[in-house]
Formats: sequence, structure tokens, C-alpha cells
Amino acid sequence: MRISFWKFACCWASLTTAIASGQALPFRWATVCDGLFDVAGTVTDETGNPIHAGHVQVFAVRAGNVETISGQLEEIVAISDADGGFRIRVPRHSRGRRIDAVAVKLSHADYVSSVARISLPQDSPAFLRLRRPTALTGTTLLAGRKISGARILGVSDQVFSDLDGQFKFVVRDGFGTLDRFLVWAEYCDKDGVVYTSEMIAGQVESVPTTPITLELKRAPILRGRLIASDGSQFRKSTVYGYLSSGNAFQPLPPLEVNKAEFELENLPYGRLHVWVDSDTHSSQLYMGRGSTVGVIDITEPDPEKMDFVLQRKAHVRVRTRTSDGCPVAGASLGLFSPNVFLSNGMSLLAPGVPMEVTSDAQGRFSVFVPPYGMADLQVHCHGYDFGGAHGEHRFRIELSPGSVHDLDVVGRKVLPERE
Repeated sequence: MRISFWKFACCWASLTTAIASGQALPFRWATVCDGLFDVAGTVTDETGNPIHAGHVQVFAVRAGNVETISGQLEEIVAISDADGGFRIRVPRHSRGRRIDAVAVKLSHADYVSSVARISLPQDSPAFLRLRRPTALTGTTLLAGRKISGARILGVSDQVFSDLDGQFKFVVRDGFGTLDRFLVWAEYCDKDGVVYTSEMIAGQVESVPTTPITLELKRAPILRGRLIASDGSQFRKSTVYGYLSSGNAFQPLPPLEVNKAEFELENLPYGRLHVWVDSDTHSSQLYMGRGSTVGVIDITEPDPEKMDFVLQRKAHVRVRTRTSDGCPVAGASLGLFSPNVFLSNGMSLLAPGVPMEVTSDAQGRFSVFVPPYGMADLQVHCHGYDFGGAHGEHRFRIELSPGSVHDLDVVGRKVLPERE
């Protein structure tokens, strides 16, 4: 990016003036330092009083029409100071695309967690508010009788029903969509029989004030059978499960299986989404409204055994090089093909699919992806121009079972962009 002499001179003059007079640096000046964005703001309560020691965490970034959730973002955190102020720094680009917004999660032990989206670059610090939590109360029943010692699941704290079958917990946080929560009960009797209830969903911002009732029944067991469309035998697969109700969802722990059958035990009653992945095959999963693929509505303790048909994955191979044939090592290949669609409009890659891979010393990528629908991919590398608006190369391919895609991406070496 080129900056004219006069623009640079004006910026430099304003900076030196501020330093000489002891003033704080202009807010927008800080957003261009070191190729990072500054995200700043103030956290207050409902009455406008500053909240000290609030935890501010980036959990998603948006670049163009792509919203990315990554575990690496969990390291970008800040703690609000005595005046409620915070400042964190995020990269200016995500997988070759300029970031235009971030989603930050605000949390504090005494307040309800909240999510705020902040457009970048900021013209002024953001003002973010947290509110006091509301307690959710209810009763656990087994065969019409109040039951004590039932564990309330879907909440971060350890909560059990008391001798009168009553429970109470404070809803401070959500799962999945973050602004909604799922709750259900689980109970194990003296004979080791496990009972579960139906899932109940709610909004963190509007917790029901009337008590809820969780009726326990013998916990269902989902039995599944894995079938490869090409007759292949499975040595090792991973079963992913998502519980959902309305717009709220929560993942189950992945289950590793070494044969063509599996069981998911101690499930609550309600909707379950299942997706199966192996090194070479995968099933299809769609979590949008009205979806039927991989969706099971569990209403009975012994649901019918499900067959999961797995298709052979598509193989995407990309070679990155310069026009004279030199390989581009360390380039990044971003995968934007959403194979999982959440009902709140956010798109994610299917579990087990890398969101980004890096080229080897020969400038080559090799990745296996679920063979469902279109894939949007993007290659970028600092110091190289592959022809896009920010030096990236974008391409779209149609994924089909067992398809192989060999792509050759040519770029030229340039001076790294300074912003």
C-alpha cells in the first residue's frame, strides 16, 4: 500500500504534536501499528458503572462474508482495568482476507456473558454492557416422584437437585451460539441404570422466571452402523454428535471407534446431529432448519439403529510456485467451504477438517475434504502476489465422492505489504 508524501507528513505532524504535548495518540493511529488492529472499548454494567476484571476474548473474526472461529483466537484476550477499559490487538488479515469485524465475548463471574461484534477499523472505542444474571429454578421428576441427586447438565457449574428434587443455578454463559443455552438432567440409580430428561433451550438474556420441570426416563442409546458407499472397510473412525434445540446447540465429546458399528450412550431426549469422519471417508451433516441429513429425533429409550453412509473424500492437491518454477514454501491454503451450516446463519467447516494448511518445501498442499457441494479455497503467502486484491488466489471447485483436484497456482515475489 502506497502512502503519499503529504498524507504521511500530516500523520507524522499530528503524531509528533501529540507526543510533544503529552497527549494520547489519536485512536486511529494505533490501528495501523505493526500490521495489527487495535480493538478498544469500555465494559460497564446496566447503570453505566465500569466493570473491573472483565474478561474480553476474541472468538471469531469476519473477513468479507466469511466468519471464522478458531481455537487460536482464544489466546487473544484482555482484562478490563479499574475504569472498565480494555485494548486488544488482532491481525489485520485472516487467511489472506482483510478482517472487517471481530466478535468478542465478554465474561465476568458476577455478570451474564455477552457477545459483541465490532467493526474494524474503529473510529472510537466501543461501549459494551453486561447485566446481572438471573437464576433458573426447577424440579427433577422420575416416574412422577421428585428425585434428589440428579445432575443438571448443560451448565458450567456442578449442580444437583436437592432432597426435594429442586435445583437452582445462575445462567451466565451459553454454548454454541453463545447467546442461548441447553439444559437437561441425568440421574443414575443404585443399580447403575441411567435416566435422562428432554433438553430445554433458553436465551441467556431472558432466562425463564417460572420454574421448569425435567422429567427423567431411561436414557436412550443410539446405535449406528457405518457403510462405505464404495464397499471399503473402516479401521478407525470418529463420531461427532451435536445436541440442539431451537437455535441452541452443544457438541458431545468425539467418540473414536475401531469397527463399523458404534453406540452413543446416556443421551438426553431431543434432537441429535451425527457426523462420522475417517481418514478417507465422511458422512454428510447439515444443521440448518428443516435439515434431515444426519439428524435423529430421540423420543424413545431404544431408537432404531441408524445406517450412516460414508462417501470417499475428495482429494485437493495444490502446487504453488513462481513463474520461473521456484516452489513457494510456507504458503497458506484456506478452506472456506462450509460443510456444516448452523441455524443462526454462521457457517463452520465440518469437524476434523483443517481450516488452513501450509505448503511444504516443494510448495505443495494435500488435503482430503468431505465430498459435498462447492468448495471455496484461497492461497496466500506474505511476500508473494497471486493476483487477488490482497495478493491471494481464490478458486472454487465442486467436490464429488473420490474426486481428485490438481491445481497449479503461480505467483510473483514482491516486497511485503506495509500498512
